[in-house]
Amino acid sequence: MIFGEALSVGLDIGSNAIKIAGIRRQRVPKIEFLRHFDFFLSRKVKQLEDLTDTIIIQVLRDLIKSIPFSIHRVHSTLSAAETEVRTLEIPVISHDEIKPALRWNLSSMITTPVESVEYDYHVLNRHKSNNMMDVIVGLAPQESLSNHLEILSRTKLEPISVDIDSLAVYNCFISLYQFQNDDPVILLNIGAEKTSLIICHPQQDPLIASYPIGGNQLTRQIEAHLHISFCDADEEKSKLNDTAKSDINDSPYFTNQKSRELVLQFTDSLYEIINQNNIYYQIQYGTESAEKIFLTGGGANLHQLDFFLAQKSKIPVFRWNPLASDGINFPSGDMSTLASGLFYTTAIGLALRE
Repeated sequence: MIFGEALSVGLDIGSNAIKIAGIRRQRVPKIEFLRHFDFFLSRKVKQLEDLTDTIIIQVLRDLIKSIPFSIHRVHSTLSAAETEVRTLEIPVISHDEIKPALRWNLSSMITTPVESVEYDYHVLNRHKSNNMMDVIVGLAPQESLSNHLEILSRTKLEPISVDIDSLAVYNCFISLYQFQNDDPVILLNIGAEKTSLIICHPQQDPLIASYPIGGNQLTRQIEAHLHISFCDADEEKSKLNDTAKSDINDSPYFTNQKSRELVLQFTDSLYEIINQNNIYYQIQYGTESAEKIFLTGGGANLHQLDFFLAQKSKIPVFRWNPLASDGINFPSGDMSTLASGLFYTTAIGLALRE
């Protein structure tokens, strides 16, 4: 966990929203502030193609002005659909040799030219028995990274680190979640344009994969079905969220059969990636099936998504809210912000970086 008294800021610029988390580094990390701005629900833009860097910068500047601290340095994330995380096994070699070795391996594994990709790595562990080591690699298109750094520069922010969003989510989870036994658990971070699946185990390396399945998929289906703008469709979709009710203990309802069908289709897509990866992980590591599935991210708020997934997978499904964790200090009286905690998982994971 994090020690000291410095303020750490996580900045998550997603395809639909900006989330910022400020955490005071102490024995039990303390949430100092949270900021969230949704470009579509706020009616700032009406279509995905209307969202420009200029609008992002304007909104980001306004959010920073609203924070009662002077913010200059941040941990930020790349949430582009083209980013990915891979785990490779390579021979144990010196630090200077790792990146060239990874470059050679990646050139035969990815479809885009390796010259157009930025990548970095972290050594997970070394196996003395066969002189091999496991390395987790984050990859991002150079163009996406350059554009991201340009936005930060124009907002007068200095990036301490730029992380892949799925790695930030993983960092948030392992920093705050207490494993009850040695069985793996599955974490799904459901974003706007993609879903990251992470299988976590207290004794094994994680499996991290991302898929182009997200909340915007559902929005586009509503848009086509009702013949309305993307912005109006996103507002209709928000009515399917459990947090849409003033009382978070109330049960929302599906306004029509079509809404229920769309959520069931979305559930089926998520189940397929859960099932494939769960089986692969069992074969790869010789573990039991995942004992639980946790949902986080804005898309996890969909009404009855947890129930439908549990029915389909035969595995207990829960929403995972980092603000409700015992490992973080958050004012329990702020129920409205607590209910929206699933939106901040990535930003909190960034701010929890050591």
